[in-house]
Amino acid sequence: MEYKHLLIEKRDDHIAIVTLNRPDQLNTLNSTLMREIEHLTEEFQEDTETRVVIFTGAGKYFSGGADLKETRKP
Repeated sequence: MEYKHLLIEKRDDHIAIVTLNRPDQLNTLNSTLMREIEHLTEEFQEDTETRVVIFTGAGKYFSGGADLKETRKP
């Protein structure tokens, strides 16, 4: 799967680095990003090479939490 808001680096030492990549929105968790994380988790469950997954955030912040703009009703 191609990810819109995740950058994945799989290293040779059995470590994967996953970067939340929505720095303009403080890496807030919207529904798209949550689905991507869920799908990636399923991929890692099948991955016999990766032993450690490190999550980090692009830009200044790891994550601003839930994307509250998405929960607003018009």
